[in-house]
Amino acid sequence: MSPHPLSIPEIIEHVAKYLSQRDIHNCLLVSKAFYNTMISALWRTINIYNDRTKGTPLKFPLGDVLHRYKHHIQRLVFLDDYPPPYLTLQGCSCLQVLQIKTKRLDHELPAEVSRDYQDRILFGFAGLITAHASTLQEVLVQLSPRYMLAPPKDLWSALLECSRLSKLELSFISVVDDLQPLFFRVCAKPNVLTLSSIAVSGWPKSMPDFTLTGPRRISITKHPKDREVRTISHYDQAILVRRCLNLESIIWRSGGSRLSNAAQNEIDTATFYNTLSMDPWPLPYLEMLDLSWARVTDKDLAAVLRKMYRLKSLKVIGTRFGPLCFQAIIADRTDRMDRMEHPDLQGSCCYERRLCDSIQVLMINDCSAVTSKMIQTFLENCPCLTHFYADTVTMTDIAQGQEWVSLEMKDLQFYLEADVKVSYHHDDGALESGPFAKMQRSVYRRLATLTRLERLHLTNYQRRAVEKRTLDLRLKAGMDLLVGWTHLKELTFLFDDHQQIGVDEAHWIRRSWPRLKSFKGYPNDDDSVRDLIRDVLWPIAIDDTPIER
Repeated sequence: MSPHPLSIPEIIEHVAKYLSQRDIHNCLLVSKAFYNTMISALWRTINIYNDRTKGTPLKFPLGDVLHRYKHHIQRLVFLDDYPPPYLTLQGCSCLQVLQIKTKRLDHELPAEVSRDYQDRILFGFAGLITAHASTLQEVLVQLSPRYMLAPPKDLWSALLECSRLSKLELSFISVVDDLQPLFFRVCAKPNVLTLSSIAVSGWPKSMPDFTLTGPRRISITKHPKDREVRTISHYDQAILVRRCLNLESIIWRSGGSRLSNAAQNEIDTATFYNTLSMDPWPLPYLEMLDLSWARVTDKDLAAVLRKMYRLKSLKVIGTRFGPLCFQAIIADRTDRMDRMEHPDLQGSCCYERRLCDSIQVLMINDCSAVTSKMIQTFLENCPCLTHFYADTVTMTDIAQGQEWVSLEMKDLQFYLEADVKVSYHHDDGALESGPFAKMQRSVYRRLATLTRLERLHLTNYQRRAVEKRTLDLRLKAGMDLLVGWTHLKELTFLFDDHQQIGVDEAHWIRRSWPRLKSFKGYPNDDDSVRDLIRDVLWPIAIDDTPIER
């Protein structure tokens, strides 16, 4: 006789993944099999925080209960509460993630008391890291931006002992001069390194040739609200990035805002990019850049792109991405392949003839210099593109352009503008014949090739205040060509109130797009038709809010 499925530990463990902590606690009473399997899920993550808004502190397992089940703990998070039994905890054989965050203490305690209290916590945290150095894989230390405390030597020494450390995140920390060599040795260990508002005077003179071979992904950020905090200079940030010889991904935020000194911010940003792109190029494995909202010029960003051997992901939302960057991605670089600067990769397939041949994620929305023809050209030349965010592309440019090669596209967000003015209410003949009808069906044929598409935004979220006009989403206009979109989950055409989608289109959508979960847009100005469309598409989530005039 085969056992009941809910008595098999593997099935019970899978069920536990979809339950809340309260539900798991109740399931412990079901049977011995449930108890033995789910007890580890209950203890897997311990969040220690004190919700002072409710007046009473939360209760945490202590004493014999804590020591009996501590071997199940995999993730331990401290948020403004640091019970001594947890800071001195030892023997958590499965502990992998350790986080400490201070958010409200500096507002609730006097300045000197808060500073001393956090210093004592850091010593205790260092001891906790030391006790679990053989199992820890992720460590996060986020201190108060009010003080920018300098952690003691014990903390850096403890982190240096973590043999399996793969992810390290440090925020609002100051590093004293004597401990800077130790700090950079710690930064050399993890594969993922995140530094947010870190105050370091510069690269230590005692380590002129030291390199960071561990980081594959580095994130250097400064919160806009903390622009007065003295952090590592932009030049030293670039030097730090250049020392990460195995780097694959860079996330960089300068912390500039509309309220800050724009001129100085531009100078600092130019310093970072000019230093980063200096010869010789030390980053042969770099393939992902996230530089959104940086005040980088088209020239400086293009200089970095020309150095890269290949490009998988480029996120430059709100930057000055323009013609030079566009040319750097599209241009044929065959003549450079014989002059590669990195000897280890000469003749290797890692060097792409064109950056556009390998790019998978491209986000260039809110870039004023990006034109409609550029967007069409990317779709013609990027065969691996899966996520593409841009601004306005016109139906005319798409219809007059070449066939799209981005057949792996899953997420497409832009404003597909109907730049030929035709009234949907009175000029149905123009929709069925004539130049506009041919143009629109040509655009639909381009879209129909994207058979893997999961998300389509036709009116681009960013410019909400502008009334928009996109494709006519009716069967007779060409929507019937999209019958192959069996993977589509979300369709958005917000802020276009010209649509005249009917009940026939709603039934067709239910049949042809079986995975559709979200339908956002104003389908019809007739209230009774909209009600019928809601009934047909139910339970699909519908957002049909009209434009506020």
